[in-house]
Amino acid sequence: MNKRLGKTLKRFRLKSGLTQQEVAELLSVSRPTYIKWENDFGSPSFLQVYILIRTYNITFDDFVIDLK
Repeated sequence: MNKRLGKTLKRFRLKSGLTQQEVAELLSVSRPTYIKWENDFGSPSFLQVYILIRTYNITFDDFVIDLK
């Protein structure tokens, strides 16, 4: 697992002004599950990443580049 995924998820969430609860609901997961992702335990599915990209109005490249 890429150790930057959690930081990337958190950075884009904060930039969008959404709470962990709001993002969790958007992705149909519990808040504790989403918190684990932000702490690099587990990760969202590709569909969930797609939903985030659309929500944050960024490109897939923006998301992947931030992981580097």
